[in-house]
Amino acid sequence: MSDSSRPDFIVSRKGRVEAVIDAKDKVKLSMQDIYQIAHYGQLCEARRAIIYIANDTEIPRNVEAYAARLGVRIIRTQWRAP
Repeated sequence: MSDSSRPDFIVSRKGRVEAVIDAKDKVKLSMQDIYQIAHYGQLCEARRAIIYIANDTEIPRNVEAYAARLGVRIIRTQWRAP
């Protein structure tokens, strides 16, 4: 994986990459965000690709559908929760 292409976290166990994880602090999640973490997952041969987002981050329906198609899990945190 090149220096310009790395996730925030890589979780491995017994030499196998279990998950690649990115944390995004932004107003609106984009298709590029989903593509990026899915790409990281492919490069690492990870079992899971996950994006953590703030509680108030907007997820457009087409982005949510794209994530589902690529097997990317989106998890809302309590960051900026009301």
